[in-house]
Amino acid sequence: MEKWKGRVALVSGASSGIGYAVCENLVKNGMKVVGAARRIDRLQTERLKNGVKLLIVLSHQVYPIPQLHFYTGTKFAVRAISEGLRQELQAINSNIKVTTVSPGLVKTEILRNVPKSNPYKKILEINTCLKPEDIAVTVSQILSAPPYMEISNSRF
Repeated sequence: MEKWKGRVALVSGASSGIGYAVCENLVKNGMKVVGAARRIDRLQTERLKNGVKLLIVLSHQVYPIPQLHFYTGTKFAVRAISEGLRQELQAINSNIKVTTVSPGLVKTEILRNVPKSNPYKKILEINTCLKPEDIAVTVSQILSAPPYMEISNSRF
């Protein structure tokens, strides 16, 4: 991560969950972070707390939870746009890399939207979920890759 010290990263979803954990980890590693989020009030609170001032973290697993289907659909769209951008930047030899991270089940506050009556809720309780910090570590590993390496999609 030494090569990224002082560099700027853009992190979406920075007000909570994975985006928040990625922001914290990048700041801890000396990067300047621009956080983007829907909930501006929460983002400003975190900015004051962490000094948070390039990465889009995505998910593209469709779970049988109706309350999350729209959210999942937006992630599919962002993944497609990101892949198109990655290909275009590669075609012009821009040296700009675009990576999508597609984790499996991550324990974030979005899981609160799953009603207790949904049978999938039990699966969430029984299985070990990833933590936002796990994803933040993966992002750091991707950023630590040598410049000749391109990671176009990291699924786990």
